[in-house]
Amino acid sequence: MQTAGQVLASPLPLLRQARGTSHPSVSTEWLHQRFIHQWTTFDQEIRSALASLDLNFQIAHIDSPSGEVYLVGNEIGLSAGNGDGRYSSLETPTSDVIPDVSIGVTLSNDSQAQVKIVGELKTYWTVALDRFSPSDPVILPQILPHLGQLVAQMRKFGLRYGFLSTYRGTVFVKRTADFAFCVSPPIRDRDTNLSVRQCFAGFCILAEQGHDYIEGSDFRAERLRGQDDLQASLRPSGLRDHAIEGSLVTGLNGNVTPNTIILGHQGRAISILNVSRRISPPSHTDKALFEIEHQGTRHIVKCWSPRQDRASNAECAVYERLSDSRPSGYDVFANMILAGNIMCSSLFPNGRALVLPYKDGQILAHVWDELSNRERTHVREECEKAIRILRSLSIYVPDAGKHNVLYQRETGAVTMLDFETAMECLQSEHVPYVELLSLFGNPTMMHGHTTSG
Repeated sequence: MQTAGQVLASPLPLLRQARGTSHPSVSTEWLHQRFIHQWTTFDQEIRSALASLDLNFQIAHIDSPSGEVYLVGNEIGLSAGNGDGRYSSLETPTSDVIPDVSIGVTLSNDSQAQVKIVGELKTYWTVALDRFSPSDPVILPQILPHLGQLVAQMRKFGLRYGFLSTYRGTVFVKRTADFAFCVSPPIRDRDTNLSVRQCFAGFCILAEQGHDYIEGSDFRAERLRGQDDLQASLRPSGLRDHAIEGSLVTGLNGNVTPNTIILGHQGRAISILNVSRRISPPSHTDKALFEIEHQGTRHIVKCWSPRQDRASNAECAVYERLSDSRPSGYDVFANMILAGNIMCSSLFPNGRALVLPYKDGQILAHVWDELSNRERTHVREECEKAIRILRSLSIYVPDAGKHNVLYQRETGAVTMLDFETAMECLQSEHVPYVELLSLFGNPTMMHGHTTSG
């Protein structure tokens, strides 16, 4: 038997891990670093809240001395795979804001329980939250999408409080103004001076005292990003949409079937795409991935519903910039065939589509453990080349990971894919090559890359 105070002050049980997902799910949300402030009074507020409780009563509580084992899967890991290990656009959740954890705090018998705290969970082996610091130029950019996702959830429910946790590290967030979010230092699972359990107990008391947050009438959510989103261009380009006069365009007299997607792009032409198979699960309604074949050549068609406008704009804009510039090393990206709005299709009735060449290869996350040191070095070099090209075009990709890279062992070809989370990266932002850390988890890869150039 222990007192409640002793239990709350104890560290969390050890978790035993046997492999696991190799990449986190990354939201398209973003919270700019200038809106993040250190919660300097966090320790004091939590201790003051705990002092209001009587924690001297005895409770039966036993942590397993050998640690605890949980089966963990993230959104990408649970929805990954297209059946053949080749080109894969791994589906992400719909745009509905659904928190991983909702806490309803009720202290009186007659009060109605309601959501007063929301939380987002990530795996500790993919997100270094326990080393988070608002002043760290390497770790911070990796955490900003996750904080952005949490803030979106807090806004959805009109809340002042939320938390982000990997179990090994937990940060608590308090919104103090429309554009001010105080973030605690990471509380680690083995901490005892102020334990995770104590923090959650005190955090719940703070939320009970005032959990609602009402935004100002002139509040604009897009300002939270602090950066411009990538936007697909409508202007014609000689290097882009080169298939408009090519083999994919058959005009209105083409062979239209129930498996046809009719695209209109830039008001200049209509393309008729006849799908040979669907790669993504039929249950996914906001995004879909199809394969088409024309005269023996295979292509991939990525489709987004209007609800996914930001993701489709970001991805199309990346390929447009690559097509317009054609920098050295373009072989590390797929070559955009065309992009356009879906005019008619029973497969995907409305939205936007992007056509890319079919790429042979396997998802890097699936084969990384099998690669030799020579192959790993080659893949790292090719990925660094790809990131250098993106940065030269003022593009940063928060969702960089082995799940978004294809590797063909026979030829050594490396292809970086999926840019739905891509953002403008102005030279003045000085974002380092943090994508390499997300890809390979090796801080030495970051050496010498401290600016966005």
